[in-house]
Amino acid sequence: KTWLTKITLNVNLTMLLSNKRKFWKSFVTSDDEADIELIYRSTITKSQEESFWGAVGSTLHKMIQAYRKVFILRYFKNFQIEQISKKITSSIGATKMKLKRAKDQFLKIFLEE
Repeated sequence: KTWLTKITLNVNLTMLLSNKRKFWKSFVTSDDEADIELIYRSTITKSQEESFWGAVGSTLHKMIQAYRKVFILRYFKNFQIEQISKKITSSIGATKMKLKRAKDQFLKIFLEE
């Protein structure tokens, strides 16, 4: 399920960028990885992808460090909540809350750019 979460996040963030930063709350629900990849590849060009990753990097740079760390561990390094909790020496509940706040902060900053 982690790969689906990461792909879903990437697809949604791509939609945000390529559709003039409109926020689409719907998520890809298909279990077919090939369909998801086709959707992802058909929505962006190489320059849009470079622009997207530049915007993601800029957004991550603007985030609070504690939130940035859990966000990167979860969505870019595919750590489980328990692994993140141990890495940042925090309880599982506190880690889940930090992750929620990190996602909220990421979207807020990303949409402001």
